[in-house]
Amino acid sequence: MGQALCVTLNWENKGVDELDKKIYIGLGVALLVALFLLGLGPYIVHIVLKIFMWLTQYILPWIFLYYFIQFYKHYAQKQEKPPE
Repeated sequence: MGQALCVTLNWENKGVDELDKKIYIGLGVALLVALFLLGLGPYIVHIVLKIFMWLTQYILPWIFLYYFIQFYKHYAQKQEKPPE
């Protein structure tokens, strides 16, 4: 069970291969086409843009700050070590 779960979720190779990327892109495009055919396209595009604006305004700066702090800690530790 554990082996099958690791293979299914790509935990062992820690990435998504090209086929998985194409499948996800294809599913996303198919979903958007279906929404446009149902007449929900403009509404969905508006919602997606509002979510994207909210993410870039409030969430992404905190993520950037977290990784910048991690980088600075690593950099400071590297500077404190005497040369070997």
